[in-house]
Amino acid sequence: MKKFELLAIVLFFAFTANAQWQFIPRSQYNNSNYECTNATYNGCIASGSVFYVTMTAACSNPGMMGQFVDLEIERTYNGGQNWIGAGGWNLGYTGEVFEINYVTPDFGYLRTIEEYSYRFYRFQSEMNNVQECNFNSSEMILSATMFSYDEIIAVTETGAILHLEGNNMVQISQLPFQLKDAYVNPIFTYTSNYSLFLGCKAYIDNNYKNDLILKSEDQGFTWDTIFISSTQSISDIKFSNDSLGFAIGDFGLIMKTTDAGENWSTINSNTTYPLFSIDFMNDQQWICSGVDGIVMYSEDEGESWTQLYTPTIIPIRKILFPDKDQMVMALTVGYNFYKTTLDVLTGIDQNNVISNIQISPNPAENFIEITLKNSETISHVQILNMAGKSLIDQKAVSSQVRADLSMLPDGIYIVKVITKNNQFAGKLVVDR
Repeated sequence: MKKFELLAIVLFFAFTANAQWQFIPRSQYNNSNYECTNATYNGCIASGSVFYVTMTAACSNPGMMGQFVDLEIERTYNGGQNWIGAGGWNLGYTGEVFEINYVTPDFGYLRTIEEYSYRFYRFQSEMNNVQECNFNSSEMILSATMFSYDEIIAVTETGAILHLEGNNMVQISQLPFQLKDAYVNPIFTYTSNYSLFLGCKAYIDNNYKNDLILKSEDQGFTWDTIFISSTQSISDIKFSNDSLGFAIGDFGLIMKTTDAGENWSTINSNTTYPLFSIDFMNDQQWICSGVDGIVMYSEDEGESWTQLYTPTIIPIRKILFPDKDQMVMALTVGYNFYKTTLDVLTGIDQNNVISNIQISPNPAENFIEITLKNSETISHVQILNMAGKSLIDQKAVSSQVRADLSMLPDGIYIVKVITKNNQFAGKLVVDR
């Protein structure tokens, strides 16, 4: 039983965190003069206070069904309590938004296509000082990163590396392969000493050949290939300092480097789900997310990973410590936002909860007595399986409750106790 009890403790912590995720409703702002509906495209998280930006487009001008008309930016600066729209772009009748990205809370960029031409904009916090950056608009910029509002590096579908000079994106180098289309968008990141890393998929002779990690130590003028894989796809790369970094991808891939990317080791991620996003609070604490709402957490520099419970089975495209503190922000496919704090998510605060609830006997056979040590009056008791399904649900008006287990098969369960002001939970083993 010990092996299963350990699993139950982990899942119990995860379950109790579920109620602590806060869903942030997103407005459907639209001040277009057209009779149209909103289509959500992309979103990002800037910081803990200015943390949501998402894009909507008005579509279907009468007589022009399915064609995009106006782009508006939905923004909130108070945690989702109020949303405002920005406007400022007219995409004509063939426009589309590819990406909006806050590289830091102070600046970011926007990629669009407007009237068959690719466009690239930079902006400062709260969408101030928006400027279009000029480049060969027949070739799509697939990804970019920014050291500052005036220092931008980008890569195009043909592998051209661009650098912002004035307000022009000028080519400074050429990768020896194409990247081709947005389905395999590359990932840019950099370390605190501004070493650049680019994760991408090589497109050679009309075929995708390899997933690569490239490194540049001169801000994009020259590149060295430091990792090649023909079987695993890289979806995100992140560094917490000059040397410690992680790359994640398909089939639960987590790779770690401690020497600025020169060498990579594969870490057991405890999952086979594709992973999309990774972030850190500090060198020790890392978090990543993927399909089916999966979230994995490490507090030992990525050496071991634990799955945490989330309130959704929708893929989580982005997960962040936006202010490098306890706050955790998640952004799903479909651009729903959630937030919580790390101590709640990992169940650290729940240690005190366990000490307040007594379940006896445990392991049990046919009944248990549930007692709250702080003498609060219990109003409700639930016993749930490890998938979170309620199997026993009974009301109470006492600090001690007896529950009949005769209908439960042997196994591991969660006992959830609700009072007027609190919720408590504990692990139960039924073993006959």
